[in-house]
Order: sequence, then C-alpha cells, then structure tokens
Amino acid sequence: MSLQFRHVERKTVRDQVNENVLAELEFGLLKKYGNELKLGTQEKTVLLDMCIDSLEAKQDHMCLEVTVRSLCHSRSVTADYLKFAERFNMKKNILCIGDVGAVDAPWAQLIQPAVYLFQKEYNVIFIESPSLGKSPQRWLKYGPALIRGALKFLKVPDVNVMCLGSGGVLLHQLLAESPEFLGNAHIVYNLDMPASMKTIPFEIVKVEEALRDNDIQLWVMYNDDSDEDQPGSYTKNQEGPQKMFDAISKVQARLESERRRGGSFDGATQHKFDEILFSERMNFPKVRHIEKVVISKMPLHVFDEEVLDKIAHYLREFPTVYQDDIQDGLVKDMLDFFREDIEEEVDMPAIKNVELGRTSEA
Repeated sequence: MSLQFRHVERKTVRDQVNENVLAELEFGLLKKYGNELKLGTQEKTVLLDMCIDSLEAKQDHMCLEVTVRSLCHSRSVTADYLKFAERFNMKKNILCIGDVGAVDAPWAQLIQPAVYLFQKEYNVIFIESPSLGKSPQRWLKYGPALIRGALKFLKVPDVNVMCLGSGGVLLHQLLAESPEFLGNAHIVYNLDMPASMKTIPFEIVKVEEALRDNDIQLWVMYNDDSDEDQPGSYTKNQEGPQKMFDAISKVQARLESERRRGGSFDGATQHKFDEILFSERMNFPKVRHIEKVVISKMPLHVFDEEVLDKIAHYLREFPTVYQDDIQDGLVKDMLDFFREDIEEEVDMPAIKNVELGRTSEA
C-alpha cells in the first residue's frame, strides 16, 4: 500500500489555547489534573509547545486524514515538508502508539511518559488518523502503512516505540513487515488484541525472523487493573492479552533455546541479550509504579520516577539485558549492578579504623 502525503497545516496547543478552541481533554491535561498526572509547570509548558501537523494521505480514490503530534527539540523549523529532516535528525525519536481503535484520543494515554522522555532529550511523535477512528479492523489494515508513510514523509530515519494495548499489535506488524524503520529497544505496556480479532493479525514467523536477524529487543510490561469487574479493565488473563502473550512467549523461548545451543540461523548474529523481556507485574503491595487516571472517559497511564528513569535509559542503550535481569518488574543493566556493588559496605578493618578515627595500633 503506497500512500502519497501532503502537509495541510500546523498548529500548537498554545495556538488552540489562544483561539479558545481547547478541547475538554487538553483542558484537563493543562488545567485540572496536573497533580494526578504529575505534570508541573515545566511539563505543561512542554505540552503547550506540542506541534500538531495535519496531513492528507491519498491512494487512488481513498483519502485519509492524518494527525501528527510531536514534541520536538527543533520545533522552530518551518513547516515546509522539505525541512522536516531538520526537525527529527538531531535527537533520538520515540514513536508513541496508544490503544488505537479502542479510545478516541490514543495519543493522550501515554502523554505523561512522553513529556518525561522529551525532557530527557528525546523527540516524541504520535501518528494517528481520525479517518480510522475507533475501528480496530481499519487500524490493523491501514495502520502500519500509514505509520511507515508518515515517518518517510517526516524524514524520520527510524524510531524506538513505546506503545500500549492494541498499539502493541501495530508494533509487531511493523516488526514483521518493515524492521528497518525500528531502532534497537521498544516498550510494550499491557499488550492487547482487539476482541473482534479471532487470530493474530501478523505472521509470528516474520516477527521471529526479524528479532533473530536484527539487534532489536522488546520489553513487554503487564499491569493488571485492581478492579477486574469494571468496564474497560485490563488483565493479562483476558482472551486478547493471553493470545498475544502465548504467541510471543513461544518466540522468546525458541530464540533463547537457539542461543543456548550456541547456534545461529542462516548466518544470523548470535545475540548477547534476550530478544523479548517480560515484566509480569509492575505494581506490588509496597510499591505502585504505574497508576491509571481517567480524564473525559480517557484512561491515561502515569508512571513513577523510578520506572520513567529506567525507560529513558533503556530506550537509549543497545540491548544487553536478559530475562533474569528483570527484578521487581524493572530492567537492571550492568550499570545498575555496578552501582549496587560500590554501594555495598566493604568490611575491611583498616577502613573501619579510619571511620572510627583510630590508628591501626589502637
């Protein structure tokens, strides 16, 4: 599917505020729910500067509206599409994909971690289409091509992905069809598949081949809602999440088995990391890493500082982590273990004497 893109207009959230056309959701983000979303004055300033580019994507008689929201460190560059490369080639780019086909504004669901990542020197991009609306079937049919086409139009060379719900299915579709668009590290939160889908909408063999042949790692986090009986609640044991987990956990096991045997497939490089990582839960009795806040019937996910710090570090680094390095839901890399080593008390008499102000003869 080859789409031809055209830039229509650009605005910022600040422009919408000045024109008094701020939607209820954006009003809640900026004015009402700052504390719940952990958005202070600096974070709200970042939101006000968010660019909103309207595009058209055409193929034959089909025309799709495309909305690209971006938090970009080169946002002052002109909207001329010939200059897009200047906007997105200075920093690492993160593509955020919400629970597309399930909610009205998927971009908002991961806005809190997106703002944090921008403050950590990432560019953040959201690509959505009002034309696809809340139709999971249309998103899974047209979504991958629309994202690829928009990234090419924006001159974005590759992206690391942070996604949620059925956005994780889109990531797997992109991985199966065009891994060249993807960076090394990706995060999938509460992976789900639309209830209307009876089979997985991508070739799992292609996903396995892409993970085997490329230096790509997926960190898949799960966090069940505490009230499972509430409408819209999420648990990993539901049919959609369970189907996806069963499929990709088998991929993880097969790739791990190949690596332990010390072999490679068709000359592929043997990786020194697990291609798929699972965090089975993120909240614990004494520590709650992620909370859900509902604004205008839209569930937004709020991550604590510890998780955000791990995510920012993880997305920047080349994969080095194995499943055994997951502790309490969080990825621990070599730097974390090094910090723990130097923080341990060294039980040496000479050092203890110095601490107590005694000489060795004392």
